[in-house]
Order: sequence, then structure tokens, then C-alpha cells
Amino acid sequence: MEVPNKDIVFSPSRLQEAMGGMSMVDLAEKLGCAKSNISMYLSGQRNPTKMTIQLMAVCLNVNPAWLMGLDVPKYLCLLYTSPSPRDKRQS
Repeated sequence: MEVPNKDIVFSPSRLQEAMGGMSMVDLAEKLGCAKSNISMYLSGQRNPTKMTIQLMAVCLNVNPAWLMGLDVPKYLCLLYTSPSPRDKRQS
């Protein structure tokens, strides 16, 4: 049995919030792990690894730092910049 990593900050309540209506089975399939892992994360019995937190954040479209319980925006903002004239293909 894996020993819980107490060094990793994680917020089970934020995982629940980010999942919305998604089932544990659906998230487990997206992450490639067992449903029991998701259940343990949600109950606080086990902390996910940093890599798993990153993967969860990608699957759930949230900021990984927010998922870890930090006081940051829930969603990552992607800045859109206009294409440079140099980006246009020459005909």
C-alpha cells in the first residue's frame, strides 16, 4: 500500500467541485486509474501525486494550483494575441 504524501497540498472539496456532474468512473477512465483512487482522493484518505494533480487539472479544465487549494483563480486564462504579419504564409 502506498504511503500518503503529506508534502503535497490537495483539496478534495475542490476536486468534487471541479468534477461537477462527472462520475468517479469517468474521471478514473480519463486519468487511467482505478475508481477507488478517485474515491480515496475525494475522501481525503489519499493524496494524488503532483503528476496526477496536473492530469486532473487538464481533464477538468481547472488551474492545478487551485485544485491544490491555493488562493488562485479557478481557471487558467489563456491570452490571445493577434498573429504577427510575419506569421502569414507567403504565397
